[in-house]
Amino acid sequence: ELDLFFKNDTSTHFIYGTDLAWNMREKSSLLLQKIKIERIEDTIIKRALTYIPTDYSINTKCNIYFVLTGWEWGDAYVCNIRQHNGQFKISEEGEPSIVINLSLISKLYGETVEEQSKVLNGILSHELFHFLFANYKKHSPVYNSNRDTSIIGRLFEVIHNEGIAHYIDKKPVLVQEYDTNPKFAESEKQSIENLNEAFLQLTGNNLNETQKQELLRRASTGKYWTKYGSIAGMFMAYHIEKEKGKAALKKSIQKGPVYFINQYLTLEKTGSILPVLRFELKRYIDNRK
Repeated sequence: ELDLFFKNDTSTHFIYGTDLAWNMREKSSLLLQKIKIERIEDTIIKRALTYIPTDYSINTKCNIYFVLTGWEWGDAYVCNIRQHNGQFKISEEGEPSIVINLSLISKLYGETVEEQSKVLNGILSHELFHFLFANYKKHSPVYNSNRDTSIIGRLFEVIHNEGIAHYIDKKPVLVQEYDTNPKFAESEKQSIENLNEAFLQLTGNNLNETQKQELLRRASTGKYWTKYGSIAGMFMAYHIEKEKGKAALKKSIQKGPVYFINQYLTLEKTGSILPVLRFELKRYIDNRK
């Protein structure tokens, strides 16, 4: 079966990354050994729980699978997995799980196993937050009865959900370097500009439905700094906590994405020098508060 998998992969330019898995096999093995030795569960759980409200009881489990192959952008993701005839498969009926591609982690994040382990800690915290947030939504009437399923509603969900998850991952470096590293200000400005443009395109008539869905997809997929929804949301989360405290982000989990974005808009009004959201987007938010 593995030979067939490799044969199919090579015929389509290694779309499942079997070549990368082979090239990174030694580094991946070292990283997995370090993960087992350090037992990082307590640390990632603490980070992931930081902004989850305490108004409900968490009684669930989440499996973590470490794999060597997969989609080129899939270094980590949350899905449901079930075991069938000795095979593990992604399925809507499966158990909630986090999948980590060690080959991609080994390739993309640092030269040493220590660097990669530190990055992986943040990535796992990011993905575990998604899992916990999804579990929270199941018990919240805000998300069960009032969800905006329009394309803009889904964009706002990306900004909120992915924004806080990315912030949990990058918080240590943002807190330490935001004021001194100009690259952060540049990336923040660009992400807000891209978000403003995407909002106009998604609410306008120049794109067909397929093109709009593709634009929405790019809000949270692709190269890290090009994910305009995720990155804009990350910087929003950073400023909200810095100016209003942790409680404001926790409350946004209770209230939803419109509340989250509106918290950022209130910072604009206080005279803070922040990238500005377009008037049309602000009006959209005002009509849904």
